[in-house]
Amino acid sequence: MALFGFLNKVPAKPITLTLAADKGEPSAIKSVDNTERIALSKLEGAYYQDPLCRIAIDTRTSMIMQAGYKLNGKEDDVKKVTEWLASIGTQGGTVQWNELLEIIFKYPQIYGNAFIERIYSDNQRKLYDLDFHDPKGIDYGKDGTGTKIIADKFGNPVGYVQTLPYQYSEEVAKALQKFDAPADVKLGSGQIFIPKEFFVQFKYGAFGEGYYPLGLIEPIYKLIVQKRRAEVGYSNALKNAGFPVWIMKVGSVENPPTEQQLKDGLDVLKLLNEGNVCTTAYYNDIKKEATNIQLPADALNYFIEQEITGLGIPSSLVYGRSNRSVSERQEFIFISSLNQYVAKNVEKINNEIIGEFCRLEKLGEVKMEWNEISVGELDALALRISRLVKSQALTPDENLEKFLRGMEGIPDKAPSAEKPGKKEAGADATKGNNPGNGAKDTPDVE
Repeated sequence: MALFGFLNKVPAKPITLTLAADKGEPSAIKSVDNTERIALSKLEGAYYQDPLCRIAIDTRTSMIMQAGYKLNGKEDDVKKVTEWLASIGTQGGTVQWNELLEIIFKYPQIYGNAFIERIYSDNQRKLYDLDFHDPKGIDYGKDGTGTKIIADKFGNPVGYVQTLPYQYSEEVAKALQKFDAPADVKLGSGQIFIPKEFFVQFKYGAFGEGYYPLGLIEPIYKLIVQKRRAEVGYSNALKNAGFPVWIMKVGSVENPPTEQQLKDGLDVLKLLNEGNVCTTAYYNDIKKEATNIQLPADALNYFIEQEITGLGIPSSLVYGRSNRSVSERQEFIFISSLNQYVAKNVEKINNEIIGEFCRLEKLGEVKMEWNEISVGELDALALRISRLVKSQALTPDENLEKFLRGMEGIPDKAPSAEKPGKKEAGADATKGNNPGNGAKDTPDVE
């Protein structure tokens, strides 16, 4: 974490907004009445421990990042912004620009929001660098009860409170405290105040008062927990079905077993589990107990399907395509939602990051434009070309072919490739071909 400079402005007398929310990161956060929120650490655990959840969010983020972006503006201004972005992480920050972009798009999907710090010079006339902060340690500045967010006269929070990791001492916290907190903001042990001007907050899905947004994981968190329990049950059922239980009868009614004999019998069964062979006294009766367990596969599939729906990814990405029309519709909705999410974050980047840099450097307007996310699959491409050929809308024309290749992103034909129907002067076009098996006028495209 890097914080430079002091605020020169004297804030107006703050007001308070009553909000039923706990301080820091409790086991349950209440942001609206009768609505229990999941702790951010549990959402993070679900991302790390649930493979489907992690793959879904990583896939969404990867598709966004692969699309890429460009900067629009005057050439000199674009060059200066590009050079500044290339220097991110070298003047106080800890990560480079591309990694920071990935955090901007990924963290809100996990936690609901992402916090990016703007690192200024001492007099706040230069924006040197950017850095990110763990959302689990960031909350709004609140009063002593922890239920009221301290806001300015416009109703916006005056700043944020960062709870430092437990290994930081109170002396370190005091050394890191660069700003005086407003009188109404109460700080606890190991907490520092950061004015709102130094943070850019990216949200995934705001609701209610909008202070505590929703990510992708929280609405399905309990479902993920139930699925994990079903997976454990499914694994145990498989083990029981594949490895029947060994049972040993020790002693008889006439000769009851001693405690030592029972322990010896248990040791014999443990050897059976490891090596499948053992020796024991003649009076011990050993046999396998057959098992007939109904595996809960249907229930497990139900949880998986519900999680896929909650994560907003097409089922075809998990199961493969079963119904083309349904899959294409799901993919269209999926891509549309990604483009909408990107547009919202890019607008904030333009306004509060690139725009802030241009303002301080007295540059003209420079805007980031994110390339549209699309999924071009070879089978869909082949189907479109097939329809064009069958309807005779596509004929052997070099200009048309070149246009279609460029439009669909098909590589140019290799220079050594021979054009269909081309032959040397005076040569027989059917020479070397089997009788009745001449070349077709139009190739079949499946």
